[in-house]
Amino acid sequence: MADNRGRRRRQRRRKKPSRRKNKGARDSINRGDFISSLPNDILQHILSFIPTSYAIRTSVLSKRWRHVWYDTPSLYIEDRTPNVRGINQTLTYYRAPKIVSFHLHVGLYDNYTQQIDSWIEFAISRNVQNLSVKFYSYREYRFPDFFYRCSSIKQLSVEIMSYIDMFPKCKVSWESLRNLSLRNCRLLDESIAKILSGCPKLESLTLRYCRLLESLDLSKSPSLTRLEIHRAYGGPRKIVAPHIRYLRLEDDEGPCNLVDVSSLIESNLDIRFYVEFNVHETKVPKMLEKLQNVARLIVGADVPKIQDVERLIAEANVPISRFSLLPSSAVLIHKCSYPNVMSIAIVLKGSNC
Repeated sequence: MADNRGRRRRQRRRKKPSRRKNKGARDSINRGDFISSLPNDILQHILSFIPTSYAIRTSVLSKRWRHVWYDTPSLYIEDRTPNVRGINQTLTYYRAPKIVSFHLHVGLYDNYTQQIDSWIEFAISRNVQNLSVKFYSYREYRFPDFFYRCSSIKQLSVEIMSYIDMFPKCKVSWESLRNLSLRNCRLLDESIAKILSGCPKLESLTLRYCRLLESLDLSKSPSLTRLEIHRAYGGPRKIVAPHIRYLRLEDDEGPCNLVDVSSLIESNLDIRFYVEFNVHETKVPKMLEKLQNVARLIVGADVPKIQDVERLIAEANVPISRFSLLPSSAVLIHKCSYPNVMSIAIVLKGSNC
């Protein structure tokens, strides 16, 4: 009997540390949550992935969170009907000396032009690195001269719902710019030439639905190795790009003239046959002849025209030794006998893939 009582006492003593451990865990939870205990720089990094309006809301969580968003490395302002007072107040409280990313996605209205200029100027004054400007409405807008003089910017994206003039009257100074994307912009040949002259480090250029541009000459941009063009309702009809290694061309207006793409390694051509086939019958083979030295070539076409595309490839003297249909992806892989051309793929648009 005494042995049993002693055994029970020893078991109770062994259980006591476990109860104290559980109590300590509960006390730790009561003292505060794990996220709030993280350093400010980590919390600010997390907040940089959400719109700034949501980041500001965290200031009401506790005293710990009251000023955390002030120094986030990125600002994401999105408001189709801009709350001018609210945006100005946000920028007034913002304390970070340097902005990594500044996204300004707002509705464009006549009486907001000066405000938009001031918001862009604010980002430039904080040495912004990645700038994204997107306007939702159909008003005219012209970027101020200081927009073209930002030596800190490394990535720039401009997107407009209608069209906007990109006619810089001043000298362009985007000395650090590496990636440039323009969508729905009106560009003259001399305008893009002026822009490129101010981007000595540019590596990637994307032009989507840019009107007025007839000829794109990249011969003086040796660092530019990646080019993407989406042509519809306008776009360059002639391309001189001796340094690019990757070309993606989506064309709703018929093939353009590839004057020099001698360094090209990979190309993705999506030429849509919306006009009579005889327009393409001479131009497509000439385009393909310029691409015979690429290592990887993808040519997209509508399903009803696939046989014509195959014939055009043959007429372009691109010998095809064998091809097979991949049902899962609806892609024809063509293995060519050129030593540098590893494969040609014809993507079947409009199929159930």
